[in-house]
Amino acid sequence: MEDLTKKLSMKKTFFVTQLESFFSSITTEFTQKLSSYEVENRVLKQENKKLSYDVQNLVKIKESLSKQVEKKTSELKELEKELIYVKEVSSDEQNLELIRENNKLKTTLSTQKEELDSLNQKIKTLQNFASKGANPYNQSILNKKNEDIVREITQNLKK
Repeated sequence: MEDLTKKLSMKKTFFVTQLESFFSSITTEFTQKLSSYEVENRVLKQENKKLSYDVQNLVKIKESLSKQVEKKTSELKELEKELIYVKEVSSDEQNLELIRENNKLKTTLSTQKEELDSLNQKIKTLQNFASKGANPYNQSILNKKNEDIVREITQNLKK
């Protein structure tokens, strides 16, 4: 009987040791996974912050270019008015000079408008990246962590 008791005690000790080892390895693996998710989350937050900063800079550039375009447009309108007046009043040489200047301003305005459109598109793209990027991924990581914790608690309660 004593022999049987010793064997049972040894088997019980072995089984408990195995269980402790198993739970220790699961806990270590869970901790590593959680740490990697936290690092990944921090990296995404930094990228999100950088993209937000880039969007703000692009918005400032867009506003600046918009003001320049408005200024050039008003200058162009004034020059067109002058051109009409000069055509009526002055010589052909002055008219040609105003026409050249008017054409230069139109070309400049067109180029700046294209740059402004390009920046508007880049701003929209960056805003989409910023809004779609980090928030859903962060929520997914939090949901995964919550599920893992609930699963671990459930397993511990079953014991």
